[in-house]
Amino acid sequence: MIYSSQSLPENVRKKLSPEDRAALGVAGLCVEELLLRYEAKSERELQRQISQYLRLRGIPFYSARMNKPTTGKLGTPDYLAVLPPNGRCLGLEAKMPGCQPTPEQAAELEAIRAAGGIAVVIHSLAELKTVLDCALVGFGTVVDSTTGKDLLDSPPASGSI
Repeated sequence: MIYSSQSLPENVRKKLSPEDRAALGVAGLCVEELLLRYEAKSERELQRQISQYLRLRGIPFYSARMNKPTTGKLGTPDYLAVLPPNGRCLGLEAKMPGCQPTPEQAAELEAIRAAGGIAVVIHSLAELKTVLDCALVGFGTVVDSTTGKDLLDSPPASGSI
């Protein structure tokens, strides 16, 4: 059977050799690879990409509407997610490259880390993929470029429910 680039299912595309996929061009890219190929031009576009990627990976998340004032706590990360299989909290703050979180956002991210969660500032979809790959597999490091601290190595929360 001959597949066209429009009819090639995702599960088949993933099983093709790199050479066969390269021959298909953009049509040979998996959804994940396609998302990583396009850099966001604005923070809002980055937030949209993050939402799509979390859905693609099957990770439950909450994000407040970012186009309206909120009644939520000042500094709350753009995304709060729960990582399978152990339910570890993930706080994500989306920022364009070169931008830093506000003091309130930085304090909330640190509070999540102190409680045993993972909290990171994401500047690109590639960064998000790295964080999720390391966090879900349970090893690897994601180093904060400003502090040099491993962001996945947060202390366990004291006490358990």
